[in-house]
Amino acid sequence: MRLPHLRPLLACAVLCTFLTGGGMAQTFGPVITVNGTAITGFELDQREKFIRALRLPGDPASLARNALIEDRLKNQAAAAAGLTAGPDEIEQGLAEFAGRANLTTEEFIRALDDEGVAPETFRDFVRSGLLWRALVQQRFGPRARVSPAEVERALALAGTQSGARVRLAEIIIPAPPEQRIEAEGFIEDLRERIRTEADFTSAVQRFSAAPSRNTNGLRDWIALAELPGPLAQTILTLAPGEVSPVIPLGGQALALFQVRGFQETALQTQPTIAADIATLPLSTDPEAAARLRAQLAREIDVCDDLYGLARNLPEGVLQREVYAAEDIPRDLAVAIADLDNQETTEILGATGPIHVMLCARTTALTEDAEGTIERQLVNRRLASYAENYLEELRADATIK
Repeated sequence: MRLPHLRPLLACAVLCTFLTGGGMAQTFGPVITVNGTAITGFELDQREKFIRALRLPGDPASLARNALIEDRLKNQAAAAAGLTAGPDEIEQGLAEFAGRANLTTEEFIRALDDEGVAPETFRDFVRSGLLWRALVQQRFGPRARVSPAEVERALALAGTQSGARVRLAEIIIPAPPEQRIEAEGFIEDLRERIRTEADFTSAVQRFSAAPSRNTNGLRDWIALAELPGPLAQTILTLAPGEVSPVIPLGGQALALFQVRGFQETALQTQPTIAADIATLPLSTDPEAAARLRAQLAREIDVCDDLYGLARNLPEGVLQREVYAAEDIPRDLAVAIADLDNQETTEILGATGPIHVMLCARTTALTEDAEGTIERQLVNRRLASYAENYLEELRADATIK
C-alpha cells in the first residue's frame, strides 16, 4: 500500500498541526547527542525511511537528522515543563495524522511497514508533535491572544477584497510517486519549449490529463482570493502570456499555468474560509469511468444525491469533508477555485481520475466569521512564537 496525497498532508500536518521541523547503517549506538541525549543510527535510518515514505521534498538524510535533533529539543523542553502525552492522547494523534491521508491508523501503519518504517517511529514522531503543541500552548497561549480591534481590522480586510480575477490556461500531467522524477523532468522540459499561447494550447491537446483539455486548457475567470495563497502570489508575478513554474498538485500530478488575462470588477470577493467537498474515485478502465460519469450526470444534482449512488459502490469510496481554507489539499483547492456550489470537476488520483463536487463554500463574512478570524490570527501568532522558541533552544543546545 502506498501513502496517498502525502505532500499536501505534510505541508499542513507537519508545519501546522505538529509544528515540527542516504542510508545510514542501522546501529543502536549513539551517533548524535543533543544536550547529552543520544540519537542512534537506527533512529536516523528509520526517520529517513519515514521521510521517504511521506514523499517530503529535500534530502531525506539531512531532513532526518534535523528533525530528530529538533524532536530531542522539543521533548526536553516539554519534560522540563512537566508535560507528558498519555496513551489515549497518542492514539488520538496517530488517528488524526493518518486521517489526513484518508486512512485509519492501522492502514497507515501497514503502509509504513511496506516502506520499512516501524510503528514506534510513527508513534515517536506523533508523541513529539503532541508534546510540542502542548508546550507552545502552555508557554505562549496567553501572549497569542488577539484584541477585538485586531479581529475587527481583519474582518474589515476580509470584507473589502478587490474583485481581482485571473483567466488561466492549465496543463496537468500525471505524476504518481513511482514516476515522479520522470514526470518532473518531462514537464520542466515542456515548459522550456513553450513560447506562445499557441505552443501552450498544442501542449494541452497533446499532454494534459485534465478535463479542461476539452477547452484547450482554459478555465473560467477565477477570483485570486480563491486560489491557494502561494499559487496566487506566483500568478501575480506573471504577465499575460507568461507560464508559471511547475506547480505540484498533491502527490499525483504536476501543473503549468499560463496567464491569459487579469480583470478588476466592481464586485468584492469574500475569501473562502471553509469548503464542503465530496470526492468519488472513477475507474482506471475508461469504459467503466465513462459509465459512472454518465450516471453522475443523470442522477446527481446536489451533493446529498451522492449518498444514494454510493450505496451500490464499495464502502468508503465516497468521501465528503469540510476543510478549513488553509487545509484544503492544493489539487482540490485549484480544482474548485472557479466552481459554484454543487458544480463538479475532476482531478488525478492515485488510482485514476476522481470526481470532485463542491457542496458548499463558506466565505469570511458569515455568522461565525469573527470566531474564525480570531482562531486564524491566534494560530499564526502561536506558529511564529513556536518557530522563534525552537531557534532559541537550538542556539542554546550542545549538539555533537
